[in-house]
Amino acid sequence: MNSSKAIFSWKNLRYYTLIYFILAGLTGVLYRLSMVGWSPWELNLDFIRHAHSHLMFFGWAAPAPMIYIGQQLQYYTQKSQFGARLAIGLMLVLGLCSYPFFLFYGYRPVPLGSTQLPLAAIFSGLVMLAWYLFMGIYVRHRKRLFDNLSTYCFDIALFLLFLGSLGAWGVSVVQFLDVNNPFWGKGLTHLFLTAFTEGWVVISILGIFYAEYETQATSNQSSLLLLPLLVGVPLLFPFGMSVSLLTDSLLLAARVGGFIVGLTLLYHLFVIWKTTEPKKGARYLWIFPIILLFAKILMQLGASILPSNLWMGQHGLNILYLHVTLLGFATPALLNSYRVSIPYEGWRKGVIETSIALLLLTLIPFTPAWPVALSGSWIFHAMAIGALLPPVSMSLLFMKR
Repeated sequence: MNSSKAIFSWKNLRYYTLIYFILAGLTGVLYRLSMVGWSPWELNLDFIRHAHSHLMFFGWAAPAPMIYIGQQLQYYTQKSQFGARLAIGLMLVLGLCSYPFFLFYGYRPVPLGSTQLPLAAIFSGLVMLAWYLFMGIYVRHRKRLFDNLSTYCFDIALFLLFLGSLGAWGVSVVQFLDVNNPFWGKGLTHLFLTAFTEGWVVISILGIFYAEYETQATSNQSSLLLLPLLVGVPLLFPFGMSVSLLTDSLLLAARVGGFIVGLTLLYHLFVIWKTTEPKKGARYLWIFPIILLFAKILMQLGASILPSNLWMGQHGLNILYLHVTLLGFATPALLNSYRVSIPYEGWRKGVIETSIALLLLTLIPFTPAWPVALSGSWIFHAMAIGALLPPVSMSLLFMKR
């Protein structure tokens, strides 16, 4: 038992997630190289993309906020919270188990003797069961936490993570029932992705900030202005779907949701900026993710207001938006929450944030904003080089302070 506790210590869990980030990032490099014709083992491009995104979700974006929340539970309950650490450890183990099956088989069944099993989907389901285990532990100890903005953020984020997981289970049900209408499979998939990204990741990070820098941010008004996210986030799922599957009503609902979420996040961004006192070093720590959160909000509000023919169906814009949100905003913010255990400071912090900025710049030529006259095959090579920078720079965090 003691050895298990040491293996799943908070510090070790942080370093495990950094390893997962590096592996997922290198898989992203492999994806970019495959786009220019270099792919070992003749891997399917979609399989590489699935392996990259799922490992980044299962090994970084899901457990990293949970590590912070788990430590909050430990602080307020004065208990070691081994159950929470074990739940996160299970997520990491199962997420890693799913990785090779996504890489080599995608969602296809894997031949095992005389039978075939969709092992990637099975391990993904087990990861979500580990999420539920963590949620159960959180609910059990929730009454010991203070009722403040950070706790309300964690409540909403975990609820939306649960809601998103129902969308993922729904995809399996649709496949089992062999529903012919492609809307249901795609819609439920994007419900999961939206609830995970816009709900779990973004809102849990708001909670981390409020836990770190609570001053005037605990007013009833600010608490009430978290509630619109419960309505707005689930409405966003049509934004990622194919135009051919959308009705005018669905697109209108997505626009309304984007407007609600964008304005709500803009308010909280203003609260964050007012709360970041220079004497606490908060503006130094948060300036990069704050800028990227502002960029994410502008893109979201733009999609809600601008004519859909300017952005609908633009894969490059969607990829840029996801990376601005998950890499530009979420990654440095989560690294800030890790700084008690890892040397995310000084020149290392500068190198990592610069590498993220450069990767985002390499994605711009893949969007309609880039002049056609300046396009060419060099764009894909630049994307491959850009994708290499964050995982390489993240390895600096394994060096001693």
